[in-house]
Amino acid sequence: HSTLMCFTNLGKACGFKVYDIPDASRQSKGQHLANLLELADGETVSSAIAIEKFDPKQFLTMATKQGVIKKTELSEFETNRKSGIIAISLDKGDELVFTQLSDGNKEVLLGTRDGLLIRFKEKDVRPMGRSAQGVRGIDLREGDAVISMETVENPKDEVLVISEKGYGKRTPLDEYKSQSRGGKGVKAMTVKPEKTGFMARFRVVNAEDEVMFVSSNGTVSKQLVKNISIQHRAASGVIIQRMSAPTDKIVDMAKVLKVAE
Repeated sequence: HSTLMCFTNLGKACGFKVYDIPDASRQSKGQHLANLLELADGETVSSAIAIEKFDPKQFLTMATKQGVIKKTELSEFETNRKSGIIAISLDKGDELVFTQLSDGNKEVLLGTRDGLLIRFKEKDVRPMGRSAQGVRGIDLREGDAVISMETVENPKDEVLVISEKGYGKRTPLDEYKSQSRGGKGVKAMTVKPEKTGFMARFRVVNAEDEVMFVSSNGTVSKQLVKNISIQHRAASGVIIQRMSAPTDKIVDMAKVLKVAE
């Protein structure tokens, strides 16, 4: 009976019951979300979160492509409107790219395609209403864009980064010192566009995790985090995922959920 909240690139939040999604096999193509939601032309889903209860003590933290961050009480999103409600007001050319559920007391990491990462306290972002625009999370240089957002659960965890051409590494989280919101961040990997491609994704992980890499041609592969080398945050990394074609590139990385036995 959970509600699946879908957040779109245009800054809207749409909700529907999880049981409305038809069951399908692993090999099937599945049903397009456009059949379950009322999306406008050019509107795509950027994040999806299953909500058990709209707890007023929980927050949704959002990040945009241009480095804006916003925190709003979860209770403001209690809706099953497939046409959606406003989640954030966006500047022209900006997009909502990540949304996460949080208690509002964690640390936030924002990473960019040029290989920069900033770490700051979520408390530095005051709660705002749904129609608010948000505040500066990271000061981007021209041409750069936010490509990932994570919250810190355990300060002993690591940051795993991967580039478009499959170069990656993991680095202890404590190499990324906490700073004030709105700063320029520090280097998370040295990006060499011709060799590594731009940074594609990062995730906060530990050695017991398993991750999945997704490429633009639809290939999905899994790796154990402990098999990926540990390097300094400024390093370019090594090839951890070989691409199937010169035009193929990494577009996403996700942690594999651990199912209790």
